[in-house]
Amino acid sequence: MSDAVGTEAGGEDALSTRDEGITASAFVLGLRALADERRDQELLTRVDAAFAHRLPSGADLGDTLRAIPPGCTLILDEGPGYTTVAIPPPMVDDTDEEAARIDAIIAELQASTEVEGSCAGTVAEGHEAPPLFTIAVRRTPDGWRALAWRDHQAEGRHGRD
Repeated sequence: MSDAVGTEAGGEDALSTRDEGITASAFVLGLRALADERRDQELLTRVDAAFAHRLPSGADLGDTLRAIPPGCTLILDEGPGYTTVAIPPPMVDDTDEEAARIDAIIAELQASTEVEGSCAGTVAEGHEAPPLFTIAVRRTPDGWRALAWRDHQAEGRHGRD
C-alpha cells in the first residue's frame, strides 16, 4: 500500500460530489463520518449493491468503520485492488459458468483501489500497527462506491486473519 493520509482531510464532502479530485481515502473518510453518525441507511447507498450481492463481505460496514480503538489516530493507505480483499481463482472442477462468475469478480476487484485503515505509530520495536480494515472502492459515473471490505479486527477475534 502507498499514499498514506491522515484523517484530517476529506470527510463527508467526498460523498456529495463527483469531483475528479476526490481520492479513495477521502471517500472512505466520508463513509466513516456516516458510520460515526449512525447514518447506516445512507452509508449503504455508498455501497455497490450489485457487487455486494455477488460477493457479500460478511462484516457490517458501519460496525467495521466504528470499531476504531480509543486513542487511535487513523491512517489510510491506498493501494491496488485484489491485494487484501480477494477470493481464490476458479478451481479445475468449477463449471464454466462458475469459473466465469469468479473471474468477473476478480477482474472487478483488480480494477478497484484498496484503502487500508490502521492506527498511526508502532506496536513493538520496528513493527507497524496491524490493519483495522481494508475497503475495496471504485469510482463510478455517480462517484465512489464501496465494493467489498474486510474487518481485520473481527477476523483476528475469530482466528481468521
